[in-house]
Amino acid sequence: MAELAVRWSLSQRHIRRLIEGGDIITHRIGRAVRVSAANVALFEAHCAQTL
Repeated sequence: MAELAVRWSLSQRHIRRLIEGGDIITHRIGRAVRVSAANVALFEAHCAQTL
């Protein structure tokens, strides 16, 4: 999440809100939360279309 926050210039809390809201699809591996590169690309494409 920290890498996405830096990449998108958002707070980590905002990234968590996007995840909790279902805007970003994640994968859980134990306690770790991961976002695949494909899901990052999908989210970025969706945001680019809404601009």
